[in-house]
Amino acid sequence: MAGTRKKPPSIRGFLLDENMQAPCVDALVEMGWKAGQPGHDPMDLGVPPKGSDDPVLLKWSSKRRFCFVTKDRGLALPGAIPAKNASVGILICDQDEELESIHNLARVARRPELGSELVNWRFAFNADNLSPIAPDGTIGWA
Repeated sequence: MAGTRKKPPSIRGFLLDENMQAPCVDALVEMGWKAGQPGHDPMDLGVPPKGSDDPVLLKWSSKRRFCFVTKDRGLALPGAIPAKNASVGILICDQDEELESIHNLARVARRPELGSELVNWRFAFNADNLSPIAPDGTIGWA
């Protein structure tokens, strides 16, 4: 139909890095999200096995429109994400208050105007904030 705007893609779920606590996955599932992590796949999503390298996790996330959640701030740096995985959303979790941060993320990610932003942007988050990561890898509150 002419003039109909396509709805921007939104995220379908979250793949958490092994450096995140397993209860964070369970919390996301309890809040209605698809979520898993290597070594902890309560929804039987077929997540990569424990010990998988970041490129494998990023590729898996990208193919499924899942955001990749990690505490690895190195993934925020320019060039850290291979171009073929550029469409994956990367969320850098604050080192403290992981579970509280996940609850904030799940709440904020439900906002329609943000859902499409999470598909291919880099954000850092904690229990109180969700902040875009600057092109140089700078995190606003860090």
